[in-house]
Amino acid sequence: MTVQSAGYESRKDMKRAMFLRAKALYDANHERSKIALIQAVLLMGFWYSDTEDRLGPWHWNGIAISLCQTVGLHREPDASLNHSQYRSSIDRDLWKHLWWCCFFRETWLSVGMGRPMRIDLAHADTPKPDAKASESLYSELTESQRRRYISEDPENLFLLWDELLSVTSILSRILSVQHLAKRTLSTHSDVNDLERELRGHHKHLDCLRARATDPVLTLHMHHFELFFDTCLFHITLLILDSCIALVPTLQIHLLHSMSPRKLVHRLGCHRLDLCMMVVQEIKVTYFGAEILSRLFTRAREVINVRRRVLESPPPAGTDESGVVMPEGREYHDRETASSASPMMWAFNAASNFGLGTGASNEYEDADVNAILSQCIFPDFGTIQAMGLAEASQPWN
Repeated sequence: MTVQSAGYESRKDMKRAMFLRAKALYDANHERSKIALIQAVLLMGFWYSDTEDRLGPWHWNGIAISLCQTVGLHREPDASLNHSQYRSSIDRDLWKHLWWCCFFRETWLSVGMGRPMRIDLAHADTPKPDAKASESLYSELTESQRRRYISEDPENLFLLWDELLSVTSILSRILSVQHLAKRTLSTHSDVNDLERELRGHHKHLDCLRARATDPVLTLHMHHFELFFDTCLFHITLLILDSCIALVPTLQIHLLHSMSPRKLVHRLGCHRLDLCMMVVQEIKVTYFGAEILSRLFTRAREVINVRRRVLESPPPAGTDESGVVMPEGREYHDRETASSASPMMWAFNAASNFGLGTGASNEYEDADVNAILSQCIFPDFGTIQAMGLAEASQPWN
């Protein structure tokens, strides 16, 4: 069944409808099973409508964690007691997965949003799901569903999931130190031990890569690499006493496309075009990509207008105030550093429109213009009056 045959014009419309229906049932207290509620709110956590929505991924994952702790999914049942109430081993396997899925989401949301985690593994003893526990969850899938979503080599896929949970556990230990109110810097020995432990899990990935042929398994291996690199980066932050701001790729390329140096300008434009090609492709599904497309398309229009209205550029080696600046790399590096700061705020503001998989289509140009005027182009109002509406729109 396609999206259109289901009665929706696009994937975004379908996602919005599915979320609103699920939320209506949740608000009406229709579902009585706590396990079903945990599954539902975990999925609802992948929706984020807009910056004014208080019920984003962080909210829904918090509810999932609270429900897990309410029914005791974070604790291993005492083997000496009678567990007849635990209906089957499949139930217990599902409970393990739900708890560790909550932990996984919480850790990576904490990284992305800069907030302290609400789970402390010192308070939990539920073991990680093993290959047997994972296999039991897929026993009811049809053969066509297994071929589409499960690797032909499920044992290695489950092993990859286990390694990813181990890497996530290491990251949670790093975050617990970073978010301390009275933080003490870790020693080089502590950092080296963590890195050694982390790289040990990557060795298993190298072994898998050597024999992996299934495309589903290969796709998950690439995702593992991304998570691994992020965790490796955060280890180095343990010994730093200052915050390092990372400027996203699109902003760097936009900044370079504004450079007065021809080579830097051409290279920035080329790389920005490549990135925008990808953004245009994925914005059909992801709302975050849509707002990025609108923001950077508008920013490019501003740049084009600036180039047209400036009849005579300033002499080489001078800034707008006429102060002579040194030529070469040193000037370019200072230019990049000074320009990146307001652009970072702009990116963060824009990113908040689409941290999950859903958002409203009713974006107003005023929202994009506000970000441009406040963060990237202080003279945006003047530029707009000079003919922004007539500027070319290369990505529309």
